[in-house]
Amino acid sequence: MKTNKIFERYVQIANLFGQLFQNVLEVVVHDFKDLDHSIIHIVNGQISGRKIGDSASELGIRRLLEQEGIPDALVNYINQNNRGKKLKSASMAIRDDKGKMIGAFCCNFDVSQFEQFQRFLEFFTACEPNTMVGLHDINETNRTNEEEIEEDIKTYLVQSGLISNQLTYKDKQAIVDHLYRQGCFKKRGAISSIANSLQLTRQCIYKYLELAKNRLNKLRKA
Repeated sequence: MKTNKIFERYVQIANLFGQLFQNVLEVVVHDFKDLDHSIIHIVNGQISGRKIGDSASELGIRRLLEQEGIPDALVNYINQNNRGKKLKSASMAIRDDKGKMIGAFCCNFDVSQFEQFQRFLEFFTACEPNTMVGLHDINETNRTNEEEIEEDIKTYLVQSGLISNQLTYKDKQAIVDHLYRQGCFKKRGAISSIANSLQLTRQCIYKYLELAKNRLNKLRKA
């Protein structure tokens, strides 16, 4: 395929994506034959302020100089436009039929307005755990002992910033210690419920419970 035919295909693709994501996605086609005027096609150029005839980017020049060090496709890297706005970018080397690098196809997604929306959502969803309030204080009636223990464990995980499927044995021991102080072991079936929740054996729970009792006794004597 002739060089101009190769670029024509990338120009068509650029138009397609540019129209699909109008005003947020800039698509650029570079011809490395003239690095000082490498941009031969650009869609939504207002995002970066560039136009046809502008020069290659630093990345484009590095592609030619360090071809073995830079992969043909780079995706989801951070970039910014001439106004300092954050861009999410991707670029791909364009090669001819012989494998020679002749240009680049680049996409720059303007994420600045989405960051504003993200901050908007964070404002409305922001909340904090409170030791005086349980996770389900609105509906705490008719719960079984097992459900109450599950909620106590969930509350502890939230307050401690822990993730249930990433608990270490030290974390689980701390949870047992906390449940003992809360009086959870006085509930019927507590040992089995806690063992199931923490994925520990009953024997291990007994061991952690003895350690918790010893620590509490030492604190009382201190």
